Amino acid sequence: MITCLSFKKFEKGALLGFADIELEINKVKIQVSGCTLCQKDGRKWLNFPSTEYVNKEGEKKYKPIVKIPDKKCYDAFVEGAKKAIDIYIDNNPDPQQNAYSNPGSQQKNINHSYGSISEKIEEQGGDDGLPF
Repeated sequence: MITCLSFKKFEKGALLGFADIELEINKVKIQVSGCTLCQKDGRKWLNFPSTEYVNKEGEKKYKPIVKIPDKKCYDAFVEGAKKAIDIYIDNNPDPQQNAYSNPGSQQKNINHSYGSISEKIEEQGGDDGLPF
């Protein structure tokens, strides 16, 4: 299960705001604070928190602090997190806090979590969403 614990508006360029996300698999909870929700050209995506560094060429780069190396698992997490953020915003519609609204969503239960990496893994033959 993926749950949005909080979302804070911070609009700048493609950035919409910051989300704290909780992932629960087999009763183990992992919280990732400071994910960024971005949107550009009709596409919305989520980035994990990252650390800034300068490469050998002197260019500013960013390295994610958390990584899901399997693309299908990563995509499943991102989709679940975006839906969890939509649910959080629908249940916390304060325009001073939330960067966008999701008027099409009918979810109104604040305790509802949405998205499951486990479901995506099970479709691929796994059992708990984790590679170990």
